[in-house]
Amino acid sequence: MDHHTLTPVEEDCLVTINTIEKEEKVARVSEIARRLNVSLVTVSTMVKRLTTLRLTDHESYGYVHLTSLGLKRAGDVLKKREAITLFFQCILGMNSEEVDDEACELEHSLSLETERRLRKLMEFISSSPETNSQWVKAFQKFLSHEV
Repeated sequence: MDHHTLTPVEEDCLVTINTIEKEEKVARVSEIARRLNVSLVTVSTMVKRLTTLRLTDHESYGYVHLTSLGLKRAGDVLKKREAITLFFQCILGMNSEEVDDEACELEHSLSLETERRLRKLMEFISSSPETNSQWVKAFQKFLSHEV
């Protein structure tokens, strides 16, 4: 798939549409704007661009739907967020309140290769919990002694 460069807000828009479609079956521009805390005009502009890129389908004043490409792209963003969240929580020992905003910010700048390596690290740690938990605990103890 050709990965057109999207702005962080456009990526968040795809994820938000995905979430709304899962929860409510249909996404409206007004609900997308409310959840993203942006104006209706901003969402309308983004949806037009996303439709041009074939990531969404949208008829004027109608519902917004992710295309199969849009669904894949939203999934890619969510995979990055998940990898970052797991790393922050499991390795750095951060709580979920601390993690959410930072993971969302970082996901937009993380390259696919960095995400792949981060995922591999988390898979490696999960593959041998007994061994890896020792160094994770030691690292978290080390972190707790910082000023």
